[in-house]
Amino acid sequence: MNPVVPSRVIAGAAGMIAFAISVIAGLVVGNPAGDILWRSLVSMICCYTLGLLIGIICEHVVQEHLRRYRADRPAPDSTKEMT
Repeated sequence: MNPVVPSRVIAGAAGMIAFAISVIAGLVVGNPAGDILWRSLVSMICCYTLGLLIGIICEHVVQEHLRRYRADRPAPDSTKEMT
């Protein structure tokens, strides 16, 4: 598993959701198109960055948990005969 992929997926989803919400909110309010796109772009960049940070933190927490789990519960030695 590539550890970079989940954080990028979370970041991309957060950015696109922020962009969509910002566009819809701007259209509902009746803002000019230039303002809507500018604000949507800024919100997308901010939420992408925030989503990337959250994704990296979550990956670190999961990897640390897995490391501790594997250390506490080692796999049985496959070279020994089962009795």
